[in-house]
Amino acid sequence: MALRRPRSRRDPRTVSALLARVVHFLGRVARAQARDNVSLHAGALAYATLVSLVPLLTVALVTVARFQPERAELVVRAMATMLPYSPARVQATLTMFAERTVSLGWPAVVVSAIVALFTLYQIDEVINTVWGVPHRRPWRWRLVSFLLVLFWGPMLLTILFSGLFWLSSQPWYRAVAPAARPLPAVFAFFALTGLYRWVPHTRVRWRAALAGAAAATVLLVALHLGFQAYVSFASDLNVIYGSLSLLLFLLVSIYLLWLAILLGVEVSWVVGHDHHDTPPSFSSVLALLRALAQGGAVAGEELQRVFGERSDRVLATLQDGPALLDRDESAWRLALPPTAVTVALVCARLGVLPPDDTPPHLLATSVADLSAGHEEATASGAGEERESPAEDDS
Repeated sequence: MALRRPRSRRDPRTVSALLARVVHFLGRVARAQARDNVSLHAGALAYATLVSLVPLLTVALVTVARFQPERAELVVRAMATMLPYSPARVQATLTMFAERTVSLGWPAVVVSAIVALFTLYQIDEVINTVWGVPHRRPWRWRLVSFLLVLFWGPMLLTILFSGLFWLSSQPWYRAVAPAARPLPAVFAFFALTGLYRWVPHTRVRWRAALAGAAAATVLLVALHLGFQAYVSFASDLNVIYGSLSLLLFLLVSIYLLWLAILLGVEVSWVVGHDHHDTPPSFSSVLALLRALAQGGAVAGEELQRVFGERSDRVLATLQDGPALLDRDESAWRLALPPTAVTVALVCARLGVLPPDDTPPHLLATSVADLSAGHEEATASGAGEERESPAEDDS
C-alpha cells in the first residue's frame, strides 16, 4: 500500500514575516518618493517630453517619409496600435502632426533638439538626485551621451515599430500572437534596466537595477491596460471634451509614464540601500559628529575617507525621513539644529549598535555639546566595531 505524502503546510510565522518585510519595503519606497518629490519631477518631465521628444519623434517620421513614404505610414499604424486609444484617431492625429511639422523647417527642428537635450539633462539630474550622488559626470561626457541618445533614440524607436508592424503583417502572426504580446514589456524591461544601471554616477548593483526595472515595467503594463479599459468604458468623454479628449489622455498618460519610471528609480534606490547591509562602525559615527561639531560642515572626500564604500548609503540614509544632513554647493551640513542631533539619534538612523562600555551620557550628547571630554570618555570602547545581528524573520 502506497503511503500518502503528507501535505506541506506553510508556517504562518514565515508568512507574517514575509508580509511584514513587504510592508516595510513599500513603506520605505513611499517615504523615499515623498522625500524626493517624485510627482513634481514627473510633471516637469511630462511637460518637457511634450514640448521636445514628441516633436522630435514626429521629425523622425517626417524624415523617414521623405525617403520611404510607405515605411512611414506603416510606422504610424504600428504606433497607433501600441497606444491605448482608438488606432484610427491616433493615426490621423500623428499624420496631421507630421504634416504640420514639415512646414516648420530646420530651425524648429534645432530648437526641439535643444529642448530635448534639456529634457535628457533633467532626467540625468533627477535620477542622480534620487541616488544622492554628490558629484556629476564631466560636462563633455554628458553632452556626448545626450547627443548619442538624441541620434539613436528616434532611429531605434522607428526600427522597433517597423519590426513590430512587419511581424504583425506576416500570415503566420496569428499563430504566434499570444507569445509576441509580452515583447513591448520585455523591451521596456531591458531599456529600464540599462537606465537604472548606468545613468546614476555611482555604483548600482544589478540586483537594484533589475528590481527597479521590474517594478516600473509592471506599473507601465498596468497603466497600458488601465487606459485601454478606461477608454473603452468612458466614451462619454468624447461628448464633453470633443477633439481635446485625445490630448487630455496624452497629457495624463505621459505624466503617469514618468511617474512609473521614477518610482522604479526609487525602488532601485531602496534595494541598493538595503538596511540588511553591514552598518558602519560606532567610531566612524563619532568621527562624523566630531567633524560637524568642529567645522559645521563635512566635505564629500572626508565622508569617503571615514565611511569608505558605505559613504553613499550613509548619506542616503541620513537624508531619508526627517533629514539629518543637507547638501550645499561644496559640503554636507546638519539639516536640524545642532542641539537636536544626538549620537543616539544618528546611531539609530544608521542601525549602529554602540559598544557595551559606551557611557550613557555620550549617547545623549548632541553635536553642539560634543567636546574633547566626551571623546576621552569613550576612548576604550568607541574604536571597536560591532555588527548588528541578523534580522529574525521568524
